Amino acid sequence: MTTKKRARIGRLWIVAGIVLLSSAPGVSAEQAGKKKARLFILSGQSNMAGLNPDISFTPAVTKAFSGDEVIVVKSARGGQPIRRWYKKWTAPQGAKVRPFKPGDLYETLMAAVKKKVGERSFDAFASVSFVWMQGERDAKERLSAVYAESMRGLIAQLRGDIGRPDMTAVIGRLSDCIKNNAHWEGVRKAQAEVAAADSLVAVVDTDDLNGPRNGLHYTKDGYKVLGQRFADAAIALIRGGPAAATPKLKKDDRIVFLGDSITAAGVGPSGYVGLTARRIARTYPALGVKVIGAGISGHKVPDCQKRLDRDVISKKPTIVVIYIGINDVWHWNRNRGTKKEAFESGLGDLVKRINAAGARVILCTPTVIGEKTDGSNRFDKMLDEYSAISRKVAAKTGSQLLDLRKLFLAHLKKHNTANAAKGVLTSDTVHLNAAGNRFLADLMLKALNVPAD
Repeated sequence: MTTKKRARIGRLWIVAGIVLLSSAPGVSAEQAGKKKARLFILSGQSNMAGLNPDISFTPAVTKAFSGDEVIVVKSARGGQPIRRWYKKWTAPQGAKVRPFKPGDLYETLMAAVKKKVGERSFDAFASVSFVWMQGERDAKERLSAVYAESMRGLIAQLRGDIGRPDMTAVIGRLSDCIKNNAHWEGVRKAQAEVAAADSLVAVVDTDDLNGPRNGLHYTKDGYKVLGQRFADAAIALIRGGPAAATPKLKKDDRIVFLGDSITAAGVGPSGYVGLTARRIARTYPALGVKVIGAGISGHKVPDCQKRLDRDVISKKPTIVVIYIGINDVWHWNRNRGTKKEAFESGLGDLVKRINAAGARVILCTPTVIGEKTDGSNRFDKMLDEYSAISRKVAAKTGSQLLDLRKLFLAHLKKHNTANAAKGVLTSDTVHLNAAGNRFLADLMLKALNVPAD
């Protein structure tokens, strides 16, 4: 991946329409075959209060677990901070807050749950799911510094009280209705971090649910969609599959693929961007989404930072796929790689600027430099380290993560039985061959929730 004197950006414009899905690992409760009741506990502040589960949530989970008894309990109150649920809440140093009895609304919630459950033990349920929509009050009170700790504590508190360490949780992330507010963004990031760190927790995006005025509360249709997203995420966690639903694209949305020579080559007819876009066009022809390739040979994270405005922001994207990192590692063979600190801060800068422009990010981990499966590729250890940084940035920024490194290694473990250095997914240990482009396109399509042919 050498940088040419006149590097060319691979570009592709294809009209299509897609539905997006962010994946998070879960643990299956389906093993408990003898248990035929499922409990869903919903709580939070005003946007949970405004959700009528009977409209979309309860029908969806009932359909998914047809034949099982489904119990849905909701207890919510508008304008309330998380400390009214979490009993061990502690204020940030120096913060002045209105005195509430910590956990008083939690007691109200548990009374409602016990009334519905009756004499049954919580262990009698095939699954227990907690659905949470809250955080606005904590952001407005400037308490974002302790929100992640409080959210983790609340989930642990509920798991402990009902004796179900396998309880799954779905968090509705605050919408982006308030801009340029550190505490609002801090709560959003905290919610994403909690989900990223716990395989039994998912985060659901709400940015598109509050109507054209981008209000604090959601529209009638927005609440209906929110109920469905909560249900989809809860169902998937119970079944051990993808969990965190992201918004459907709107008409005339635009997707930009930002990367290096792999992406530059990927816009061709048999490249991963081209294959992805054609499938989208066939599957969802009505929305008119434009797909744009923005890859340049030899580029690293700092290069992407320099050209982000020209090659990405100027295209007015609504979603940006960042697939970068190979050269940041590979170029250390000439002592021109990217230091880990610069890689992390650079990725964070890219995400911040893209989000500020109104677009969401799918952040990919770097894939492979050599296909051997025994750990003997020269840059394996460094790729693992840089991939860990990408995962960290995704969690911190609340971005959707597409863990290509993990997925490529799993595929090679299964299909590269000869322990070859190249030829399974790459033509030269790095750049994708036909099979590699098809494989990557399938991963992109799965991340975007576009069904297979």
